Amino acid sequence: MNKKLIRLTEGDLHRIVKESVNKIVKEGFDEGMGVASMLADKIEDVLTQSGLDYDRNQNGFNVYPSNDTIVTVKIYKEGNIPYPRR
Repeated sequence: MNKKLIRLTEGDLHRIVKESVNKIVKEGFDEGMGVASMLADKIEDVLTQSGLDYDRNQNGFNVYPSNDTIVTVKIYKEGNIPYPRR
């Protein structure tokens, strides 16, 4: 199998990534999915591949990396993001 060396500038790579992300988001909206739902699905894919125990709930995920640790991942829809308390 012949491999070809392709040279890209940083700008080329940035454009390719940006176009790919925009395409994925557009496809999700065409299918009636919101960004929060798409993000949750991608996070779930990563968690499944990692082999970590987790459960998915209405607001995000609880991840159990060890017996005595729980990591909560919350996904907020646009406009519902709480501001950090100081």
